[in-house]
Order: sequence, then C-alpha cells, then structure tokens
Amino acid sequence: MIEIAVYLSSTEQFLCLQIKGVIKTASPCPICRDEYLVLDKKNTKLLEQFICPHSGEILDTMKTGLCQHQHKTLTIEIMKAWDEGAIEVTLPFRTYDYEDYKK
Repeated sequence: MIEIAVYLSSTEQFLCLQIKGVIKTASPCPICRDEYLVLDKKNTKLLEQFICPHSGEILDTMKTGLCQHQHKTLTIEIMKAWDEGAIEVTLPFRTYDYEDYKK
C-alpha cells in the first residue's frame, strides 16, 4: 500500500502582502499571489470553490491555503452572496423521531 503525505503549513499567516502591495512571504496564499483574482459577491464561480459541496460550510484556512486576512474577506463576501441569493444555501434535511417527544 502506498501512502501519500499531504503537507500543510502549520502556521497560518495573517497577511501575505505589505502595505505597498509587495509580497512579504516566500509562499503567499492564492488570492494574494494573483492581483487579478478579486473576492467579490458577484464572482460566484470563485466563491463556490471555497464552499464544501457536501455540508455547505466554508472551508477552513488549512484546507484552502488562504491567509487569515483573505479568509475573513472570503467569509464576508460569501455571506453577502448568500444574503442576496447569488449562491444557493444548502441546508441538510433532518428527520426526527417524534415518538421520543411524546409523553
């Protein structure tokens, strides 16, 4: 059996860019690395890549590789898109056994 190891950065960066827009780390996050990649509520194709297809939750920074600043911006833009209806919110269907609640 072959095992494949996935190495993730153990320390999450707060911000990849300096004030003047210069990259300050050796491995910036994907959003900071590409200046033409903009997180916006209208860019639904990009935002949907950071949402888990099974649970509908926003993926954490260890899975996405984003810095904390861009992850906060991503969370805000996804919530704006959910509020406006640009991205469909999937809620799990829960079944209850009402026999447990009867006296």
